[in-house]
Amino acid sequence: MQDVEIHGLNALCKSMEWILKETPKLQRDAHEFLGQKLLDVVQHNIQTHLNERNGKISDWQSSHVGTRGGYAAVRADSSPSGPNGAGAVTNYLENGHVVRTNMLHSKRQRRSLRQLRNQSSGNWVRGRQFYAASRNDAPRLLLAAANELADKIADKLR
Repeated sequence: MQDVEIHGLNALCKSMEWILKETPKLQRDAHEFLGQKLLDVVQHNIQTHLNERNGKISDWQSSHVGTRGGYAAVRADSSPSGPNGAGAVTNYLENGHVVRTNMLHSKRQRRSLRQLRNQSSGNWVRGRQFYAASRNDAPRLLLAAANELADKIADKLR
């Protein structure tokens, strides 16, 4: 008579239930880890690209994880706010900005930002691109976080 032993099936079912129950928490932990590593990379790039000595701009950056733990992001804090706030200044430094000069033209004759940027008179400050430089490290950090998550799940299945 042929017989099949299924004594390990109950342990496998319990492991799968644990995985289904704990996966959201593990995913959130992985995103928090990834967010912190990305924040370190961004802060390092700010210090190197801006030659920042007092750390004000890098202190304005913070890591954010989605409410359900589905993503991680690094962005400027919401305070201080306004046109000279953390987000605005970070944007000016990242993407560049116009140097304000005396208004020789009336308001009707103001040029668009694109026209000002294309002029060769030196009134456009180029962006430092510290976020763009940080994007190059993101796949490597993501792969490390995914491997750590996979190892935790594999350890439970053993």
